[in-house]
Amino acid sequence: MTISPGLTGKKSYQRRFNGPKPSEMLIQICGIPLCFFLPESSFNRKLQNRYKNFACAKKPVFRFNVKFDKRRQNPFKPSLCVKDNSLTITRGDFACKIDLASKRGFLETAPEIRSFDSFLRTVYSWLLIQNKGFLLHSAGAVINGKGYLFVGKSGAGKSTIARQVASCKSPSYANRLRKGRQVTRYKILSDELMPLRIINGKAKIYPSMFWGEMGQGIEARGERRECSEGIILKKIFFLKKSKHNRISKITKIEFYKKLLACVMNFSKEPGDAQKTLKTIDTLADKIQYFELEFTRHYPFNPAG
Repeated sequence: MTISPGLTGKKSYQRRFNGPKPSEMLIQICGIPLCFFLPESSFNRKLQNRYKNFACAKKPVFRFNVKFDKRRQNPFKPSLCVKDNSLTITRGDFACKIDLASKRGFLETAPEIRSFDSFLRTVYSWLLIQNKGFLLHSAGAVINGKGYLFVGKSGAGKSTIARQVASCKSPSYANRLRKGRQVTRYKILSDELMPLRIINGKAKIYPSMFWGEMGQGIEARGERRECSEGIILKKIFFLKKSKHNRISKITKIEFYKKLLACVMNFSKEPGDAQKTLKTIDTLADKIQYFELEFTRHYPFNPAG
């Protein structure tokens, strides 16, 4: 796949594919905007609707010309390579090449939500590492304005613990206000994959478009805006299913090992590994971290 010089905007898209004028989709996660020039199709409208709560009007980091084409999903795991000032990302159902100098790219993908989602996960995993952050296999919650992460790989119980935290909303806000009690406010940001960045010396988490069993979360745009600048991260809990409920402190070495095992990183570049370790080192001095052993029906409240 090659990127032709100058073929970067809407007019160039028409010259390349001889199709109708493309639609522009501009989205962002954790302050990193991407722009996609999409061909007119019913799938285009599905994408616009899916990511509408992440729409933005900022200058994009990368711009992509997009082509929808039937592709096989195998191989399932993405491959990411940086060479000759180009970033190449491939999987069975998508292929992308980005000129890092011009910040322009071409993406060919199967017209499937899961394929586009997987591409976004892969490209954002790389972008966050370049910007003092990473995508982390974890559930995320905001409680009284502070951020909490529940870290673990598939099957660790991220969706289970997210549901338990969400259930702490009861009784209703109105009843608590009438009784003169302090209102506790909860938001679940994701039950699967959370973006994290170190910005101005502070560890922040952000709303995620990547969800597991709980499906798409915060639907109200007002709540998206409320969290869009990031939430200060207070605690990280590493999940462990157990027959009893217990919270235990862990050492800094254990923190490194457990967190590194749950960072999403498809890059094999030594420099990217060093950047990830540097971010984890900074994070370790900013937050509290624990191991959380829990049963399936443990009514866990991290703020309680």
